[in-house]
This record gives sequence, C-alpha cells and structure tokens, in this order.
Amino acid sequence: MDKKDKVLEVSLTIGDELYNRDIGEDLSVSRTTLDEDCINQAPLYAWYAILAENARDERDRAKDNIGVVEAELDADIRREMDEKKEKITEGKVTQAIKRHDKCREAVESHLQSCHTFGILIAVQNAFGHRKEMLVTLAANMRREQGGEVSVNTPQEESQTGNKVNLDNIRQRIKEQEGK
Repeated sequence: MDKKDKVLEVSLTIGDELYNRDIGEDLSVSRTTLDEDCINQAPLYAWYAILAENARDERDRAKDNIGVVEAELDADIRREMDEKKEKITEGKVTQAIKRHDKCREAVESHLQSCHTFGILIAVQNAFGHRKEMLVTLAANMRREQGGEVSVNTPQEESQTGNKVNLDNIRQRIKEQEGK
C-alpha cells in the first residue's frame, strides 16, 4: 500500500480514547456490497456523529482551559513580579503568560481538538454524500433489473440459494389472507 492509499487513515484522540479508523473504507460504496453498505450507513453515521459531539465538547473544554490557565498564570506572574519589585505592565504580564509552558500546552491542546473536530465534521458531511450515492446506486441497479425488487431472506437463501422477489412475497400475503 503506498502513501496515497493511506490518506484517509486517521488516528483521533478524544478524551483518553484513541480511535484508529480507515475513513476511506468506512465511506466506500460498491455495487457488490450495496446491501451491506446500506445496512451500515446509519450506524456508521451515528458513530461518527457521536465522536464529533465528543470532539466538540473536548474543543470547548480546551478553549475554556486556556482562560483558566491564563488567569492562574496572570496571578502567579504578577505575584512574582511584585516580589522582585519589578514594574508590572500588562505587556510584560501578557508576554510572560504566552511564553509559559502551561499556556503553550493549553493552546496546543485546543488546536489539536479543533483539528479533530474539523475532521469529524468533514466525515459527517461525507456520510451525507455517501447516503445520496447509495440511494442513487440502488435506484440505478433496480432500474437495470427491470424494476424488480427482491429481498434476501437468510433462512431461505441458506436453504435454497434463491432470492425471494416481491411477487413471491405478495403471493404469500394473499395465501395468509385466504386462510
């Protein structure tokens, strides 16, 4: 697999959880796996939507944490400057806060959470496009089959290898009603 094939493989950390996903695989659609793709659409969308909400929450908390860290550092820096009898100016305090490792870590955490949230929103949008693609592909396949809709039932398919088409289902319903 070359680098181009790995473009949609991501590792996302949300809270303390690390999620490794191949988004390209999750979003892929194939005529041969159309039934499975349709069945998996809603659960995959829901899973990514939940991750996005968790990422949004983490992003908001990280942003709030920057303010908390800055306030704590502001008080500490002013106290230290006062103890050293240094002139306290807003510019000096602001620069000291921005240079402090705690502040830099809080900002980096916020930027990373923004990045993760952005990726998940893009994936959610892509799943909307995937849904439309699935609907279109299914309609095209139905049209190619002459409009016949068929349903695979696991019991009958495993026993007979046959598909149950809509006419057979209607016939069974009529037989049930006649009894």
